[in-house]
Amino acid sequence: MAGLLLSTLYLGWSATAQQIIQERVGPTLAEEGLEDAPRLVQPMPFNTVLWRVTVVGEEKRVEIVTGFLDGNGPITVEHFPREPSLAKAATSLPEGQRLDWFTRGFLHYDRDGDQLTATDIRLGIPGAHPFTFILAKYKGDRLEPEPSSQLDRPPIGGELIGVLWSRMTGSAEVLCLASLTLPPPGEGCT
Repeated sequence: MAGLLLSTLYLGWSATAQQIIQERVGPTLAEEGLEDAPRLVQPMPFNTVLWRVTVVGEEKRVEIVTGFLDGNGPITVEHFPREPSLAKAATSLPEGQRLDWFTRGFLHYDRDGDQLTATDIRLGIPGAHPFTFILAKYKGDRLEPEPSSQLDRPPIGGELIGVLWSRMTGSAEVLCLASLTLPPPGEGCT
């Protein structure tokens, strides 16, 4: 009975916390012109105190890390460019269409040499997303589909746990997702 009560309280807290975070970032997303864009609001690893908000627009993706120990300070928004031409090329392929459907469009497309890749940005954090797939190869200007294959997961350094802990406990004001670093106090991400 105690386990059921504890798990119900945890689920209730998580749903409430997610709503509070959505309301907190709403004005910031409106300033960015992304108030109606698809978004994910999910807890950072190992906690429900620090949250990651991912919003996908046509030309850019923004990432916000905010939590309950942040106070009323400004919200740090990181911008990640998107290339609509790569998205169009990827979704013209059957494998790309299936991946786009499965992830509900939360993908980052990239051209790495002669390969067209798609990264599922719902899981992990930038620089440490576990699922990147090769969808096709470029032969000159022509794109040739390939059976999709997954690239190896990027290595995650042990220092990342310390960085997350510092941000989660409020001893660091900002966590820069692009570099997975903590900038000096009073500074933002570059």
